[in-house]
Amino acid sequence: MATVLIYGKWKVGQSLARFCTSIEQEYIICDDTDAPDDFSEFKSIIPSPGIPASHRIYETNKIVSELDFLFSSIPKEFKIHAVTGTDGKSTTSWILYSFLKGGFGDLPVYLGGNFGTPLADIVMDIRSKEEKTGHIVLEVSSFMAYSLRTFYATNTILTNLHPDHLDWHKDVQEYYGAKLNLLAHTKENIVYPESALKNFPELSDFPLHALVLSDELPLENNLLALSSEVFLDVSEKQLFGIHNIRNIYSAAMLSLRLGISVKTLSSILPYITALPHRLQQISQKDEKIWIDDSKSTTAQSLYAALTAFHPKKVHLIAGGKDKWDPFTDLVIHLKEYCAECVVIGETKPVFLQACHDAFVPALSVQTIQEAVEYMSEHTQAWDVILLSPGCSSLDMFRDYEDRAEQFALAIHARK
Repeated sequence: MATVLIYGKWKVGQSLARFCTSIEQEYIICDDTDAPDDFSEFKSIIPSPGIPASHRIYETNKIVSELDFLFSSIPKEFKIHAVTGTDGKSTTSWILYSFLKGGFGDLPVYLGGNFGTPLADIVMDIRSKEEKTGHIVLEVSSFMAYSLRTFYATNTILTNLHPDHLDWHKDVQEYYGAKLNLLAHTKENIVYPESALKNFPELSDFPLHALVLSDELPLENNLLALSSEVFLDVSEKQLFGIHNIRNIYSAAMLSLRLGISVKTLSSILPYITALPHRLQQISQKDEKIWIDDSKSTTAQSLYAALTAFHPKKVHLIAGGKDKWDPFTDLVIHLKEYCAECVVIGETKPVFLQACHDAFVPALSVQTIQEAVEYMSEHTQAWDVILLSPGCSSLDMFRDYEDRAEQFALAIHARK
């Protein structure tokens, strides 16, 4: 049996290695520190999502995406519900998973991909239990979708689309093209916002059933219109912000199409909590509301976080590794929704200039501990202190989870 090369030793790479062992597939796992000079001996090379398309392994014409490699091992009766987009992927995946778990209680429902459990671990679980049918909710990043050839989702939700990951993709067209590639690798239903047609006019010609969501949210008196006659009551949701109602909208529309009643959706929604590090209240230390939104790594996710607490203005901790996000509307959002800002990381100059232009007080610090200390001493009771960086964490932290952990530790270390 020809050997496959797994390129990348982090979470996805280790999961793929376990899967290869389980099916007795010969493999070698490496990264840039111990990669071979010559790739001729390998049948295929499976890159981890973080390996950019500019890497030399892509010159071999042996690249097989993680999803393509695993697809043939998923039982054919399983339905795969992919969720992609720039922002809201994880939360929409979580909401959809919760709806399907409650609506199809007699069937196995899995959640993973870019969010949580790698697909290889899910496939191993399915195989070990000898399950023949069920549902997989799969968050798919642009990195995962970039090289798709044989993988097909049953249904796909596109949450929204804005420039992102321009440190990985060569340009915004390539980034958008990766999202379109996943939509093209869908068998039944695609769900997308009306605004997506500006970037993907060809969507209207896809031979699939499309659920096109109005850019103007059909919400009145806490009733979300799923059709002219079907309404979902969102008054008891636990998720902050209007953007999360949009996430609910996408997930509910697909769930309804899959046969789950609005009555069932209404009974499930109040029990869906915020995901870790996504507008999650983590403390009320010193009678202040500390919000962890460390998963915010784009301008759009930062804007959504800023508006989530309106009319209260937030005390913002922001900044991180520069992904070349344009932050076009940052000044507008800071002026409207931010009381003051403490900035960290590579993008300090961007945020300091925006705060200056928005007439928002700003302070530059070196560590997240300094940011927490300042906010603790310079805010009042029941102020909202929001960590929503709007940038990647990799200039200062291992990942966004490490950033969140350091934030929480700094809060609890305060006497």
